[in-house]
Amino acid sequence: MNISPAPKTILILDDDRTWREIAAAVLEKRGFAVVAAETLDAALAVLDEGTAPAVAIVDLVMPRENGIQAVASIRKRSRNIAILGMSGNFDSYRAGGSAMRLAGADEILAKQAGPAELAATVERLAIG
Repeated sequence: MNISPAPKTILILDDDRTWREIAAAVLEKRGFAVVAAETLDAALAVLDEGTAPAVAIVDLVMPRENGIQAVASIRKRSRNIAILGMSGNFDSYRAGGSAMRLAGADEILAKQAGPAELAATVERLAIG
């Protein structure tokens, strides 16, 4: 019997539905399973349900909570999840990137980086 390993799961936490869908499509093409959440509460519910993502992608700027709080909350739930902080706003990216790292993010990437860089970064983080 030839059993294929299950794809690694990626959690995307971002309030921008279009960006979530684009990022999910990019990562699914690379063989990842993707779970998307619009809010921190939804992302934490995914973790509490037993989903063990290899990587969590966390947006820095969201309306109800910020990415720094989200990174800290995810990091409290698990030290094993690699966390990629992202922002589409250059000023926020510069100012918030260091704070996201202090909160527990493993890497920071601008959303403008493009699909190939996003996929390569996630693949690197997923390998651990």
